Amino acid sequence: MSLMQKAWAAHFCVTLAVLAYGSLNNHQRKYMSVDPTNVPGQCFRAFVDVLSNSETDEDALICCPMGYERKGLLGICDKTPAFLPFARRLSQFPEAWLLPIFPFLLRGLLRLYQFSQSTLPASVDFSVSGLIQSTTLRRLIMAFACLLCRGVVLYSFFNYLEHLVVPTPSNDEPCWYRDFLKQFQTPCSGRTFDFSDHVVLYFAQLIPCALAETLYCVSNPFWKRDNRVMPMVLVSGMLYLYFITFLGAFKTSAYFHTPAEIFTGFAVSLIVQVPLYLLQCSNSWEPVRSFFYPPEATGYNTLLIQAN
Repeated sequence: MSLMQKAWAAHFCVTLAVLAYGSLNNHQRKYMSVDPTNVPGQCFRAFVDVLSNSETDEDALICCPMGYERKGLLGICDKTPAFLPFARRLSQFPEAWLLPIFPFLLRGLLRLYQFSQSTLPASVDFSVSGLIQSTTLRRLIMAFACLLCRGVVLYSFFNYLEHLVVPTPSNDEPCWYRDFLKQFQTPCSGRTFDFSDHVVLYFAQLIPCALAETLYCVSNPFWKRDNRVMPMVLVSGMLYLYFITFLGAFKTSAYFHTPAEIFTGFAVSLIVQVPLYLLQCSNSWEPVRSFFYPPEATGYNTLLIQAN
């Protein structure tokens, strides 16, 4: 089993374990954020369990009181701490688009530094033909294609299909939490099946592109052999991205979606994950793989824009 195969196997196993652990802590709840000013008490955040039958059900209405002291990272009232960079903005622009390509950004920063020090490898080719033949550029374009696929196909189009299949709640349908909703929220929203868009974001956009490029860079270093800083930054960055993504995935699966919605979202994300896995690990994909991932390492002279 190659390094890439082991890494992808670990990725799928740990991801499913995190989602399963969150789902085990779900207890068939599905919370939705509501207007805290409409909830009794002084709350800075408030949530309703849309699957509860009434306000009197246990934990049907949660008020996060003013002055609440964070007890950890996993509670529904525990805000993601500010000392975790990017953790609060995983679904925001530009972070959601830049984090998946951070290995490319590191490669670019190294080349800019080499350029400023006049130490760029002599084989650098910035000509038009060099750009066209660049496997790095091809992988970057492939990464952006995955990001667009997640946004256009897996989000917009699949949500459109979901709305065709799943009936929209009627405005006349009674629900106990109507008076707690925010102004822009539709009455009785949240009760219908809604596969987790956040799980799709996490595992079709944030993680797989960064993982694929990190694995290739580790196998085919673009840094000098005596450079210990760059591989440490690259691997640490990937592990940190996993940490903040798993943190968001756990809270999503534990509080805001049912297990069926969570694992449907994960199944949708496989539309991106599986092709990337096969591209790097399957022998039958070798003809396509060589177009993006050269089979032999080029050592530390691998370029930001590399002609092979």
